[in-house]
Amino acid sequence: MHDRSTVNRAGADRRSLALALVIMLIACALRFFRLDAQELRGDEAASWARVTQTAGPIDLAQRLIREGQPHPPLHYWLLQIWERIFGESEFALRSLSALLSLIVVALIYRVTFRLTANCAVSLVAMSIGALHPYQIWLAQDVKNMYELVPIGLLIATLLLPRVLRGDRRAWIGYVIAGALSVLSHYYAAFGLLAHGAYIIWKRIDRRGWLRWMAAGIAVVLGVLPWIALIWPGLAVKQFSHPSQQSIDQFLLQTLGAAAWGPALPQAWAAPGILLVGFLSVLGGVQLWRSRRAWSVMLGAWLLITLIGIFSITRFRSTYNTFYLSNAYPALYILIALGLMALQQRRALLRLMSGALLIGCVLSWRNYYFEPAYSRTLGLRQVARALTADSRSGDVLITNQPDPAAIYYLRNLAIPIVLLPPDPAARQDQIDQALDQLAAQHDRLWHLPARSSWDPNGSIEAQLRDRYLLAVDARFKLMRLQEYVPRPETAPEYHALKVEFEQGIQLLGSFVTVNGDPLDRQPQAGEWLRVTLFWTTSAPLTADYTVFVHAIDSSGRIVAQEDSRPRHNALPTSSWQAQQIVLDAHEFQLPEASAFDSLVIRIGLYDPVSGQRLKVMPTGDSVEVWSSSAR
Repeated sequence: MHDRSTVNRAGADRRSLALALVIMLIACALRFFRLDAQELRGDEAASWARVTQTAGPIDLAQRLIREGQPHPPLHYWLLQIWERIFGESEFALRSLSALLSLIVVALIYRVTFRLTANCAVSLVAMSIGALHPYQIWLAQDVKNMYELVPIGLLIATLLLPRVLRGDRRAWIGYVIAGALSVLSHYYAAFGLLAHGAYIIWKRIDRRGWLRWMAAGIAVVLGVLPWIALIWPGLAVKQFSHPSQQSIDQFLLQTLGAAAWGPALPQAWAAPGILLVGFLSVLGGVQLWRSRRAWSVMLGAWLLITLIGIFSITRFRSTYNTFYLSNAYPALYILIALGLMALQQRRALLRLMSGALLIGCVLSWRNYYFEPAYSRTLGLRQVARALTADSRSGDVLITNQPDPAAIYYLRNLAIPIVLLPPDPAARQDQIDQALDQLAAQHDRLWHLPARSSWDPNGSIEAQLRDRYLLAVDARFKLMRLQEYVPRPETAPEYHALKVEFEQGIQLLGSFVTVNGDPLDRQPQAGEWLRVTLFWTTSAPLTADYTVFVHAIDSSGRIVAQEDSRPRHNALPTSSWQAQQIVLDAHEFQLPEASAFDSLVIRIGLYDPVSGQRLKVMPTGDSVEVWSSSAR
């Protein structure tokens, strides 16, 4: 009988091991599938910049201190070593997080078994950690801190009972795991504090309390030197802009993402919270019946982390839903216990499990394949376009210090200039810099973006007013503009030199269709941009309106735009003699209109009388573009 039970136990162990290996293989596949399909987000690229632009760990730490960076140095140091060995591709940079995430999955099994002594519950908790969409999102992120923290906390949780019993090796391991987790992300401290709830409920004797408190002090002493170095910059840059987020908004966002990850619509948040909340409470009750101290610790881990993060948002506006990932292992264990508590109610178990799995599958699909949930902005396409089209004599202007743009444009052969050089730059400084760039370069490429660096898009406005916008291309969420300081050098520029009454002269025109100067027939719904170059032989006293008409082959005006020059900002009465005036007009062709060909005719008129100015020697308008001639 004894031999039979031993054989049965050995068989069960082999089955558990086989299932654990299958779960690990699935977790590995989900984490490495399309690992480099999406572009690096800004924070990922910022980590790349810091580790590649510094010589070593000391230099890197000094840079973090100078910048007042909110994140501790450990994940940067590991990434720097990893990048030196495996390179700086998206796959290489993210693979470290993917591998660390597999360790998290394995540790979830180990900790769950330590808490429950139940292989089935441990395998379910492990499966949830392997399949959870947010775990996959974090595993495919360069910032490996969100994997290092749960690794440290899970190891510390495993060692906690031995620490309380007086095991010196376990005490040293606990201190190291705790210090490394906090040096990965400060929010790891919330998980360590949750261990106090276990000790309180377990009614540990005075010696156990002293051992745990000594371990906590040792963790603090291990982290304190770094905190002391970083605090001056951290306090000024990170805790001076409180969030205005309400508690209900915070909980809906955070717990909704904890249910099914960040790649489902907001409408899924409430059902996800109810489902995961029900299973977690049920799991906590189930564990309470057998191991109350562990049940209290898991609940405290989640609650302390939630309360702590929300409290910090009262002083710091920066917030991401994945901050709660520090406590996700506790959530997975409670959900697993909740599911196992439903074994006697098979129909409800299937319903709950199916709902969880459906949410995960839909979240995976969106994350992997839906552009709306992708990190990809279009920088790869921008880089390809610039590599193909730029040439010697060009320059790229960016209006924000975006590390993601720098990452994808790092091999570009033309110089990259940041304007404004800082957010407090004076307008005369910006004007001078633009004048110098226009004098030194044939084409000015621009990546426009709205950010705190240039919140009003002033650089784009300055470029549009000064130079010919020859290309305005869109790549996903990015735009790439080409400005030409000397328009006559552009191949598509149409030199005219048409004389109007009052000494007004039209020097030339430039037309783009949807931001593209390619020679083609415009389609319904597309945008035409007509740039005109005017001058006058003498100052003008009247303010004339420019009309731009798109006319089909039957003579019908399909679309038009009438305004004073430069969108009413530069009336003709303000023109100086011999001044060259750049005047752009943009309008959309009707979406429901049909036309075989288009010509664009322009002219000037008095807005009071409606009288058009004559074109010398005859006529009152001039053709500046024709699709039939393309």
